[in-house]
Amino acid sequence: MHTQLTSHHEITMPVDVTKFDGKKAVIQKEEVCTEETATILINGTPIVSLAITPQYLKPFVCGHLICEGWIRSKDEISSISVNGMLIDVTIPGLDPQDKQVGTEVRSSGCPGRRGTWGEIEQAIPDGFLVSSNVIFAAGKKVNELATIWQKTGGTHCSVIMDSFGDVIATAEDMGRHSSVDKAVGLALQKGVDLSRALLACSGRLPADMVAKGIRAGIPIIVSHNAPFIHGIELARRVNVTLAGFVRPPRMNIYSAPQRIRFEE
Repeated sequence: MHTQLTSHHEITMPVDVTKFDGKKAVIQKEEVCTEETATILINGTPIVSLAITPQYLKPFVCGHLICEGWIRSKDEISSISVNGMLIDVTIPGLDPQDKQVGTEVRSSGCPGRRGTWGEIEQAIPDGFLVSSNVIFAAGKKVNELATIWQKTGGTHCSVIMDSFGDVIATAEDMGRHSSVDKAVGLALQKGVDLSRALLACSGRLPADMVAKGIRAGIPIIVSHNAPFIHGIELARRVNVTLAGFVRPPRMNIYSAPQRIRFEE
């Protein structure tokens, strides 16, 4: 029999779990992440339905549309209306039908029809410099600020920081892609210049993840996880600094190392 655990938009829910420690089995309450299906409409036309954690929905949709290449600036959006998990965005002058895109249905970690990255060619200029200590601090913050993950083990976390190591925005979600969308949206709400920021992620860095940071104009993308070959190729093509396995005192830098000032 299927048991309905929640019909609301809580971020986590307590669930009875039988826990076995090798000696005995006991029933305990455990916090578990919730998930909902959000549908995004542009000017009334549905473009995507995807599973996300029901938090920061307005920042999410702003970041998602930029990171997926629908728009280049949040200023293109005239209004965002949220009704439950239905998010209607008004973008004057943009007709989704011109993109020949039907409604997508995605899982939390699946790149979609707008997730292509082969068309990204414009290089991100040099000029933004951070110390290696800031990179390591960013990797540490991904774990420290992942409060939902600490309770449930069920989310990814993305953190945006400035060159001094100060946190600009942080967001968690069931999918690593959506955690980036939310963090970007939160930063844009604050009016942050993302060309002077770095993005730290908890997840792997294939090309579609790297493309999100590039479309947002972020010059440095790091993770304590692994990149993939097309993610590296894309970062090198557009002069983005990409670092993986960021675990003090080591990191692997796959492209544009000139933005990192190495310090002991």
